Amino acid sequence: MFEFKLLQATQIVEKTMAYTIYRLSLYLALSLGFVFATILGTGTQLMVGSFSRTPDSVGAVGGIVGFMLFGIVLYLFRGHWLYAVKAPHIVLLNDSMDESIVQQGWGQVRNAKQRVRNQYPNAAVMHRLNESIKDVLTDLFDSQTNIGKALPDFGDLPFSKLLNRVCSLPVTYTSEVIFASCFKKSSDLGASTVASSLLLYAQNFSALWRSAWVLFILNNVGWLCIFLLVQTPIAWLAEFLPVTLGGWETIFSLVLAWPIKAALFEPIGICAMMALFNQLTHNQTVDSAWEEKLAGLSDSFQTIQKKAISEQEQQIIKEGDQEKPAQ
Repeated sequence: MFEFKLLQATQIVEKTMAYTIYRLSLYLALSLGFVFATILGTGTQLMVGSFSRTPDSVGAVGGIVGFMLFGIVLYLFRGHWLYAVKAPHIVLLNDSMDESIVQQGWGQVRNAKQRVRNQYPNAAVMHRLNESIKDVLTDLFDSQTNIGKALPDFGDLPFSKLLNRVCSLPVTYTSEVIFASCFKKSSDLGASTVASSLLLYAQNFSALWRSAWVLFILNNVGWLCIFLLVQTPIAWLAEFLPVTLGGWETIFSLVLAWPIKAALFEPIGICAMMALFNQLTHNQTVDSAWEEKLAGLSDSFQTIQKKAISEQEQQIIKEGDQEKPAQ
């Protein structure tokens, strides 16, 4: 039922250990950023509200505001994070999976980032494609799974899209699998390459979405285990503070455990899904019936199709212009 191979995926990620450590350090910096933003928000509000009758409660509000503002900033820059941090790792995982020679040390990081910049110079385009891919995967989840079909329909309300995206999160986080497939097939992120990879994903959706759910659960169970380990030293450090952390002790423990999940567990899960996708789609061709079906299920896929047709027309015009001088 679940054909992914975690041990093989772990061994592949191990070959990219230099980049994994680099990625871990970045996520650790972000987790510390959450902590400092909370402290800064608390301190600011305590200073402003020092003349209030309940300055402690005001400080608590300031901590919440600081934490949320930092989270909003990260959300707004998620496209650049995909481009600058996740995409180079996908390139390296592809190389390791194909048993290509992977450079070691800091050169591994520098080389992977340079390859992404050379082949895919626009972070905004990659981000828009990622959002479109997630929309298509959400539509597949809603229409092809019993869980998705059981979700209540709220029409075109924004809440409806949010509910569907949250419930399909175990599937949409594998959008990186589509990028990995595109990176292997083409030197750019053309819409036709994306559409082809999405169709192959849709044709094997029954096997892929179940594995994605299991890996999503395993990732979060691992996060919970790291959280329980981190909670003990956090509680010990809290005893030396002049104030009581209260619920923030649990929140900080979750945030400080998050880098292990994001930098280690998630790449292993994505790598396992990449290997499964390659295994299922090996020598497989796109089914025209699925092309019509997916276009009927997803408006986002229709948009990708139209863009692919436009790119093909532009390529034909370009080739025609290049042939004119020769005539």
